[in-house]
Amino acid sequence: MKKFWFLLSLFVLMIASATVSASAVTNGVVKVGLYYGSNSLYSANAQVVTGLGEGFELGYYDEERQFVSLGYIEENSVSVTPDGSIAYGKDGEITSGSGQTVLGGWHVQLPEWYDDFDAAQQAAADCDGYVACVDGVFYVRVGSYESERDAVTEAMEVGGTVVGPSATGVTVTARAEQRILFQFDYKGWYDFALQACRSGNESPQTWFKAKKYYGGFQYRRVSGSNSLYVYSVVGLEDYIKCVVPYEMSNSWPLEALKAQAICARTYVTRVGERHSKYGFDVCNSEDCQVYFGVDFQYNDHTTVSDEAVEATAGLCMYYEGKPIYAVYSASNGGASE
Repeated sequence: MKKFWFLLSLFVLMIASATVSASAVTNGVVKVGLYYGSNSLYSANAQVVTGLGEGFELGYYDEERQFVSLGYIEENSVSVTPDGSIAYGKDGEITSGSGQTVLGGWHVQLPEWYDDFDAAQQAAADCDGYVACVDGVFYVRVGSYESERDAVTEAMEVGGTVVGPSATGVTVTARAEQRILFQFDYKGWYDFALQACRSGNESPQTWFKAKKYYGGFQYRRVSGSNSLYVYSVVGLEDYIKCVVPYEMSNSWPLEALKAQAICARTYVTRVGERHSKYGFDVCNSEDCQVYFGVDFQYNDHTTVSDEAVEATAGLCMYYEGKPIYAVYSASNGGASE
């Protein structure tokens, strides 16, 4: 055991910089794949954690992973679904099959266009419509018709044009009310994203699949299909705070947790492009590092593991100027000897 801690101490002494390599973690932001490939989703819910946020900012992440806000909605519980008809089951939740009620995939787009979300939102309120952002231009749309014919009839009355389902767009709906809030379509150039708005001094958090997360969410529409890849987009240090409690028990000494934090930070820096074909850095399982947001199984994570992460903020292990391949395991049968 003494030999183990001695080796770890040598590694820590190799820390050469407090700046993480930009080759994997872009601008201090990590993109974690939650659902993708065969596990992609038809619809994804998001709910602001009460007391830690208020409403959602709607937008996208640019090439530097900076969140570009298009507008704000007051709803705290929303669903994101590929553009098209949306069916609701008996439980009131969106289903990929047939449902009790349906929001049709045909809409009427009014002729006026707007430079910003707020102006379009005000106009939409006057006609019981909603805002659509298409290639950066804002429009007002009304209705959700199941057939093009019904949409054409409405368009003739209000003077708009008919728009049908898009192969690259997504629709944001209010979960409780089953109504459209926003539609987004950048023709595949940008993926829709949202993040909870801060309402107090603490970082806002969002519920997703019964877990709480820092940061925002990105939704990649698999072009031409009715499925979404869902990514957690989070600051590096918040990401490490969410990894450490699942990779090492808080009953271990603080110095061990610090070493774990440095390993986890170095690992994501080195292998951050492992899943680039899916559009993210690392997954959330043991295949990379366990990451289930901030909904920890340990109640004392904020006083122990967070302290370890904060005490080592920005520190990685380097060899010849590059982050080492900092793999680790719960048990390796003595192989490290």
